[in-house]
Amino acid sequence: MHNGGDSLEGNCGFIQRIIDNMDKEPDDLYCIFMNNGVEERITWGELYSDCQKIMRSLGGLDDGVVLIFLRHDKMLFSSFFGAMMSGNIPSFMPCSSSKQDALLYWGSHQDLMSHIRPSAIISTAEVFQEMRDVNLDLFGAREVRIDEIESPDKFIPVKQRSEDDIGLLQHSSGTTGL
Repeated sequence: MHNGGDSLEGNCGFIQRIIDNMDKEPDDLYCIFMNNGVEERITWGELYSDCQKIMRSLGGLDDGVVLIFLRHDKMLFSSFFGAMMSGNIPSFMPCSSSKQDALLYWGSHQDLMSHIRPSAIISTAEVFQEMRDVNLDLFGAREVRIDEIESPDKFIPVKQRSEDDIGLLQHSSGTTGL
């Protein structure tokens, strides 16, 4: 799939195991995604295909942090792995809810973004509209709209990473949403 089944020497062990499964078991079940009581079976091959879409969307960027603002969506998995496979650092971010004051919520995220300076943000048109509505500064981050991504015309190779590289940026929010 990614390189004829050969493993990527020097690639981070975690992502290498994911890639190996994509290569060796494309028709096997990766997971069952549940959404509103409806299950969707996702194979390793389908995960790989969606990762390629994410990698295409992130092409040409300098390596950096990719913020993922997605509500319950099957593309959460491929956004995470696709960001890693493109040499970036994925970071899941919570989406706003009706229980939060939008200005306070996005104001706190403005502070985080000013420190992170993400290379890209993966989200939906709806969430990007929320960001625009409160004049959120994205610091030049590429906006990747998950509902508009396309398959690449050709295979995109996985960017090799060292085991010493940062694998993900995780925020601990508690009840504050920060």
